[in-house]
Amino acid sequence: MSTTAIIICVIVAAFFIAATILFFRKSDRSVMTPLFGGMTEEKKRQMRVEVTERYDDGEAVKTICEYINNIKDGEERLFYPNGQLNRVRHWNSGILDGEMLIYYPNGKCYITARYKKGKLKGNYVVYNQKGVVIRTIKY
Repeated sequence: MSTTAIIICVIVAAFFIAATILFFRKSDRSVMTPLFGGMTEEKKRQMRVEVTERYDDGEAVKTICEYINNIKDGEERLFYPNGQLNRVRHWNSGILDGEMLIYYPNGKCYITARYKKGKLKGNYVVYNQKGVVIRTIKY
């Protein structure tokens, strides 16, 4: 596959991911719910989803993040240059709050952690590339 074809596939995938995040997000019950469900009209007007690209060593890295009043508020997804999911973090008014998942380039889970008001809370678990726990730190 040519480089141009790969770039086009990554761009198309990013648009589909952005559209999915725009209309759906995971609730605490792990059920897909409309993003704007339960939000006031004022919050809906302040909400935006941003797709950014940054170039490291000539390779694009995509980030999709929800903002309210230009402050991270909601889910943030970062991707490896090949389009594979790198990490998922949750923000509340600019502060990490909720589950964080980091993945190896092969898609296997690398780290799971939970933040509460910007501080690690609970278990910080590191996995090897086969999915076996190699370290657990309690916070």
